[in-house]
Amino acid sequence: MMTALMLMVIVVLVNHMGLIEAIEKVTHYKFKILACSKCGTFWLALIALLVEGMPIIESVTMSIVAAYVALWLELFLAIMAKWYENTYDKISEAEAEQAEASSSN
Repeated sequence: MMTALMLMVIVVLVNHMGLIEAIEKVTHYKFKILACSKCGTFWLALIALLVEGMPIIESVTMSIVAAYVALWLELFLAIMAKWYENTYDKISEAEAEQAEASSSN
């Protein structure tokens, strides 16, 4: 199960950071499965678990669970990114106001 969860974190972070798009631009090839965190997690986890020798039913089950958790991790990262953007905007506005106030003095 640890393999599936590690792959899930890798796939979600690679998508969240935009690395899949960068790789697609360099290779001129569309990675349709990896462009979706849930799909990429499911298929990569399934392949890795089967290679590790886990029975098929357990591999599919663990892969589905990992894909479901990927959905929630992706949502959490999106919320945190939005929070960061809002905080950065507020800091930038405050710095601009402060610079404006000090330049008018």
